[in-house]
Amino acid sequence: MPIPLQSGVIYGPIESRRFGKSLGVNFLPTDRKVCNFNCVYCQYGFSEPSPQADWPTVDEIYEASEDFFQRAKEDNASFDWVMIAGNGEPTLYPDFLAAVDRLLGLRDEFFPRLPVGILSNASTCHRPAGREGLRKLDGCFMKLDAGDSRIFKRLNQPVGNTSLAFMLEGLRGLEKITLQSLFVMGKVDNTAPAAVE
Repeated sequence: MPIPLQSGVIYGPIESRRFGKSLGVNFLPTDRKVCNFNCVYCQYGFSEPSPQADWPTVDEIYEASEDFFQRAKEDNASFDWVMIAGNGEPTLYPDFLAAVDRLLGLRDEFFPRLPVGILSNASTCHRPAGREGLRKLDGCFMKLDAGDSRIFKRLNQPVGNTSLAFMLEGLRGLEKITLQSLFVMGKVDNTAPAAVE
């Protein structure tokens, strides 16, 4: 059963085993999942085809983040991470680099030592603008579930022309990444030794 979408730009903080007290930032629309994958295990269900997504502007992301950070600073709140994630794949945001730059500027102003990271499916990290934005972050937590193209198609169910080869090329071009993988068995199985290797 899918979980509800995030209803705004800022959500949380969420208590996370990996990231402690984590504040979420959603660059994506609030009325739909926007992703180029339909992973069989996605918490938001399947992506619905849409001719036009209602993207928030960079200014809207900035203003919502600034308002939250201002109040959090006044309340002496503390966080372990700010994590760019949200309702799908955040690097699909059309002005990804500009949004990252504005968010990092707010971090520097209000919480200078707070790391900013991203949860990404790694599908766009071969694109120059996306890669530049990713390189500026303190942590890139990138999905890699498949050891070959057949498993990739069955497990991640990419939409469009996304390929495992492009993903791997992009991942190799990033300096600081943490790979995250979900291992599954059943109709789709990515646990065989050859796939893991």
